[in-house]
Parts: sequence; structure tokens; C-alpha cells
Amino acid sequence: GTVGFIFLAFLYMFLVSVLFRNKKDIRNVYFGFAGAAVLTALFFLVRFIFGPTVLSFGMFTDMTSSVLGSWTNTGIFFGLTALLSLMTLEGLRLSKRSKILVIIALLGSLFFVVLAGFAFIWIVLGVSALLFVLYSVFSSGTSYDLQSLGQRFLRAPRYSLLIVLISIIFVIWGGAISSKLSGALNVGSVEVRPTWSVTFD
Repeated sequence: GTVGFIFLAFLYMFLVSVLFRNKKDIRNVYFGFAGAAVLTALFFLVRFIFGPTVLSFGMFTDMTSSVLGSWTNTGIFFGLTALLSLMTLEGLRLSKRSKILVIIALLGSLFFVVLAGFAFIWIVLGVSALLFVLYSVFSSGTSYDLQSLGQRFLRAPRYSLLIVLISIIFVIWGGAISSKLSGALNVGSVEVRPTWSVTFD
């Protein structure tokens, strides 16, 4: 279920970080993953526009059903895509064209994370982005007075800072925003999400 999907997602991230140290290889892995995310996004967008009978293949009868499984799994998948996009923006030197494509992938992924309405995804994104910010602030220089730290925060990665702020907003008000957006798009997905203690038990 969802726990298994989360485990596989983190395992994928771990293997990428361990097996691919060359920036060119990491870039290729990202764009391969992003390509799968684009196809998945197009699949859902077509169904949102034309209805769940389109591209159902006799299996995906609900608007939110896909090969990924539950709608929560879909949200986790796009959350992972957003996280990889953020890592690519902050960690790799990209051409102007590539940066635009990665930003589009990041925004598209966040759109589906909003639709999924799963607060845990926003917590992971927010914490990860905050780690990028803190690393940037505390890894440059040895002076930690308030003025120096303030200047470093002003020079912190802007994409990560933006994701931190967005994550805070959606952790607090994400449920209401997700419900309104899902209603506007006629995307109905009722999933019972037990607490994490119950899930792992």
C-alpha cells in the first residue's frame, strides 16, 4: 500500500545518490524520471478533460486510478518528482532551456501534489527544502553573528525558500485548498488515511 510505495520512493532516491555520482548521469536519471512524470500527468489531464472512460483500458474506471495505484501514491510520485526537480535546480548547472523545463516540471508536480491533498508529502518537501537552505547558509564561512547569518539567508537558494513557504501553507491549509481545486476539476477521490501508527501496525 502507501507505506510500501513510500519505501520504494526513498529507496529510489537512495540508490540514485549512491550509484550515480557523475552530474551527467544524475541529469540523465532526472530527465528519465521527469519523462515518466510528464506521461503520467498527460494521462490524468486527458481524463480530467474528457472523463474517466477515456484511456481507462478497462481497468482504470475511477478518475484518479492509474498504474501507480491509489491517488495518495500518485501524490507521492509527483512529490518525488518535485523533490528531484528541486535537487536538480539547486545542485546542477543547467542551461537556460533545461532550467525552464525543470521549473515547469516542478510546478506541474506541485499541482498534482495539491490535488492529492496528502500533508505528509508537503512535510517531506518542506523539510528537504529547509535542509538545502540551512546547508547553503551554514556551509559558507565561519562567522555566525546575526548580521552575517541574515545576509546569508538573503542569498539562500530562492527555489528552496519558496518551497519551504509553500509547504508551510499547504500543511496548514492544504486540505481546504485541495478540496476546492478537486471539486472545480471534478476529481473525486475518497481515501481513508489511517494514522501512521495504525498504518505501520
